[in-house]
Parts: sequence; structure tokens; C-alpha cells
Amino acid sequence: MSKIINKKTKAFFGPIDVANIANSFVKLLRNEGYIADFYTYSNINQSFGYGSGKKITQVHFKFYIFGKNIFGVLNLIINLIIKRIFIFHILINYNTFFYISPHTILKQGKELKLLKFFNKKIIILFVGCCERDVNFLKNDDEYICNRCEDIKKRNVCLCDKIELKKDRVRNYEKYSSYILAQDDSAGYLLNKKNIWMHLFAERPLNNDFIKKFEREKIRIMHFPSNPKIKLSNIIIPVLKKIKEKYDNIELVIKTNIPHKEVLDELNNTHIVVDALGLSYGMLAIEAMARGCVVLAGDFDFVNDKIPDLAIVGVNSNNLFDKLEELILNKELLIRKAKDSLKFYNKYHSLEAAAKYYKENLKL
Repeated sequence: MSKIINKKTKAFFGPIDVANIANSFVKLLRNEGYIADFYTYSNINQSFGYGSGKKITQVHFKFYIFGKNIFGVLNLIINLIIKRIFIFHILINYNTFFYISPHTILKQGKELKLLKFFNKKIIILFVGCCERDVNFLKNDDEYICNRCEDIKKRNVCLCDKIELKKDRVRNYEKYSSYILAQDDSAGYLLNKKNIWMHLFAERPLNNDFIKKFEREKIRIMHFPSNPKIKLSNIIIPVLKKIKEKYDNIELVIKTNIPHKEVLDELNNTHIVVDALGLSYGMLAIEAMARGCVVLAGDFDFVNDKIPDLAIVGVNSNNLFDKLEELILNKELLIRKAKDSLKFYNKYHSLEAAAKYYKENLKL
């Protein structure tokens, strides 16, 4: 029997996806009977093989003279006209608009004022460095903003131009109906009325992941999307040291691989070291859904918000010891894996997220 369509919410999500969040939200909303679509530009391929959704047409005429595309300015003008026409299309067809900051259709969120004028619901997601308060934990040496070496990302995220960063965040706040953000990304908001953002992931088909712990070898995985942000330069030497000490360790380290390959690897993995300097993200959630024990940064602002947190909190000083404890105590490892599955079901499954967001976003 097909699900009844609930026309109360007609949701637009776009124009960029990050960590499969847009596609996950669309699936969640559609599962609940809402109309929901993700749009992205026709000239952009989604990273890591995430679904690209519907297309916003963009032209790219090319004819080079002395190494310069003579149609460059024309492309910009045509594409801007297309974007403006597209905004009227979505204005007519949708009443709820999801954006992952700082990505909007027009630069600096210029369409948000129009959407608000027509009383549309605008939901802005703050998912990381572009909004993160660089002074949030300025006295904690473990926190990522106090040890970030990704100069390119710092420039893009205005981390060295704090007033501009604040202005951008507060511009989105001005027009938004709701801001989804965890505390470290909500520091520049004026009203601090953000809704805590729980990421979520689709439930895998396999429902008996504990069986993999019957194997003698323990498989440890580290798959950073951005090694500099995840502090892989600290994590990887520790993992190699563990592998050298114990014969029953299988170590898998990869970066920038397709999403499907990540999920396939997680199916057979026991321990995932996600990141230092940060709490857990989408990879950790997908790992817990598959019975993996996840290690990530240990921070009070997350522990206070989620007291039954199943993540094994670590820092650069105790990562080796925490791993060793799990390796030497199979009973503890299996118990933590079961805790991961329970935690996923409680907070990060589509069912849990649907209940949470329907209530908090008044969908």
C-alpha cells in the first residue's frame, strides 16, 4: 500500500549536499509522506557518489582564445538569469526550504529575503567549519579550531575574518525560521535559539552485525573525508603502532573514496576511529548503524546534551590506551558494539529523526 501524500509540507533542499545530509533529509521526509526534492546544479557532480537529485540547469559554453574562454562572462549572465527564474519556480511549488550553510542559490543568501516575504519556512543547517566559533573552546588544546592546519579551508570559512563570519551567520539567522546547529556552530548566533542537530542515516539491510565479532582478527578503520580536519596526522601513527604491537589487527586507512565503498567497508569493520578535535559526524552514525565501535573527540558540550552517548571519547593522549583496552577485552568490545546499535536506533535512525524533526520543526 502506497504512503499517503501529506501536502502540508512541500520541501525544497539545495543547492549543495554535504555528507549526504540533503539526500537523507529528502528520504526522511518522503518516508513520512511529505513532498520533498533535492536540487543541485547540472554542472556539478556530487562528491563521494552521493545522489545528485533534480537539476538546476547551468550552461558552460566554451571557446578559448589565448587560453581564455571568451564566453566566460556570457555564461555568468545566463546562469544568473536561470537561477532567478528557478527561484520563482520553487517559490510557487514549495513552502519549506532547507539550506546547508553557506550554500544558497544566489550569493550571500539573497533569495532568503524574498522567501521570507512570502512567509515560507526557511531552515538553515549549520554543519561545521563555515559557522564554527573559533573561540568556542579556546582553552582546550584538543579542540580542532586550536590546532587546525587547513589554511585553504580557514580562508573559505572566514576563520581569520571573524566579523565577516559573524555577519554571514547572522544574515542567515535574520531570515531563517529555524537554525539547526550544535553548540560549537551556534556561537555567532545573536539569539542562540538553535535546535540541536541530530544527523541520521538509513538503516542497513543486514540486522545481525554482532556476528562479525566472532572473527579472530579485529578490523580498525580510519576514513577521513578531510585528513587535516580529522587530525589524521595524529591518528594514523597511533593506529600503526597498535598494528605493530598486536598480530590480530587488520588496519584499513583510506580517504576520499565513494560513499558506497565506505558503507561496504563498515559492514566488516569492528572499530572506527573517526576524528580527534571534533565530536562524531555522519561517518560515525553510519558506522554505529552497522555495529561498529566508534572513537571520536571527547567534549563536555556533547556529553551534557546526550548523556547516554555511545561514542568512546578520546584525545591525542589516550587514543592508544583506549584502543588497546578494546582490543584486549573482547567482552567490552562487543558490549560497546551493542551500545552503538541501540544508540543509533534511539537518536540517528530515520524513524527517530522523523519524530524529532516533525516535532521541533513543526512539519
